[in-house]
Amino acid sequence: MSNNKHNIKEFLMQPMTMASFFMVAVIIIFPEHCFSQHKKKLTFNVDMNTQKTDLNVQLRGDFAPLSWYEGLKLSDPDKDGIYTVSVDFEIPEGIEFLNYKYSLNGDDWEAGQNRKISIHDDSNIFKDKFRYAKKLENPFKKFIGKWKLKDNNWEYTNEDLSVRYIKRPNHFIICKEVNTVNSVLLVVDTGASHGSAYWIYDADKKEMNSLSSFSNNRTGVGTGTIDNKGNIESKVRFQGVNDGRYRIYVYTWISENEYIIKSYEYDKYDKRTGSYYSGTFIRID
Repeated sequence: MSNNKHNIKEFLMQPMTMASFFMVAVIIIFPEHCFSQHKKKLTFNVDMNTQKTDLNVQLRGDFAPLSWYEGLKLSDPDKDGIYTVSVDFEIPEGIEFLNYKYSLNGDDWEAGQNRKISIHDDSNIFKDKFRYAKKLENPFKKFIGKWKLKDNNWEYTNEDLSVRYIKRPNHFIICKEVNTVNSVLLVVDTGASHGSAYWIYDADKKEMNSLSSFSNNRTGVGTGTIDNKGNIESKVRFQGVNDGRYRIYVYTWISENEYIIKSYEYDKYDKRTGSYYSGTFIRID
């Protein structure tokens, strides 16, 4: 520190500029020990509570060499189900706590909040038990499969709101999971037109969200609910409809292999306009 004082004295004898004034302030306010780091080696052990070996268990955290995006792999050399890793940290001054969490198979995080330990704890070894998250079941699972229009019957209203019944022999829907267990993709072929919809379930809000696109220029965004029987009610607004109109889609299950869809149009005052269409679908796979 004495050398710092000598350097500061010589520096102050030079012509003062704004930049040099700032440098002096930094030296005075932030002496060099504020930028120091101390090294510490911590060992993490996690009980996976399983008979399976060679699991891909990783440790993630909020400062180097840990990261929330890429984990450090733990190992179980004695095959006792306890996975371990030792980590050398260079801990900056002012850091009091380390937040960390374990993950399994890359993207399966353990349940609960982040784990938190004091960097200055006397212990260098930490023993945890993996908190397995409850496996979620896709709320749209009943829809997964291939469907066709029952008896080819389709009901709808014309522009004058008169009811029409027509045959659609080539109306098919294929519904499948896409990477996650809280979403499905529906690919629709009516014979005359094509489209798709993507449904996502938000478990926190207990609501389903949808994006749809039909005939190249009819795109919709919707929000709704799905009950424990798989019945859906969703409110969808379409691009280009600027007068407040929207549609309510209702999917009601008749049996495990049959459901009916009804779509009602509403105006900006939340009153039905009289426009609707409806069809019953049966499983064919």
